[in-house]
Amino acid sequence: MNSKLVSRSRAAGFSLIELLIVVAIAFVIAAVGIPQAMGGYRTYQLNNAATKVAGIVKFTRLEAIRQNKPVTCTGQAAPSGGTLVWTDENGDNKAEPTENQILLGPNGDTVVAAGVPNTAAIAANLGAPALTDATTGAGITFDQRGAVNPIGVFYIICLQNTVVPNGYRAVIVTPSGAIQIWSADNAGNWIQAN
Repeated sequence: MNSKLVSRSRAAGFSLIELLIVVAIAFVIAAVGIPQAMGGYRTYQLNNAATKVAGIVKFTRLEAIRQNKPVTCTGQAAPSGGTLVWTDENGDNKAEPTENQILLGPNGDTVVAAGVPNTAAIAANLGAPALTDATTGAGITFDQRGAVNPIGVFYIICLQNTVVPNGYRAVIVTPSGAIQIWSADNAGNWIQAN
């Protein structure tokens, strides 16, 4: 009768070796899966930042048409870090609480286009003579028709995850006011995302 009790208790549980094997397998899966998930999350954050910047630029263009006057989309370094991008509706070059604005952070912030590899590939694809970096000037001004002012300028706003670089995004504004988002890996292989 004792032997039946012993065998029943052994069949009902797991041995220490079996538990260690399961824990080891879980660690291997986590070691492979966590970096992949983090890379996907960083890509999402960068894409989200580019979409927000494109949204502010589109809003600025529509405000210029709606108000029937030139309106500028501008940006500047924020005191708390990152870049503040806003629609400067009153033209005072200050972000007012009533103006549409976003604050970019290190997971998707503007970078100077001169430091981004192969932006000339975007210009060549668009047939543009050159791309003007909107982050180093006075911003992007749209006239009352929604076209870029001055006439004929192609603007570029480059973004990157500045904590863990995992590629670049570029918001392109054509002279007609059309807005595009481009995507590249760290080597500067650009493709149009939308």
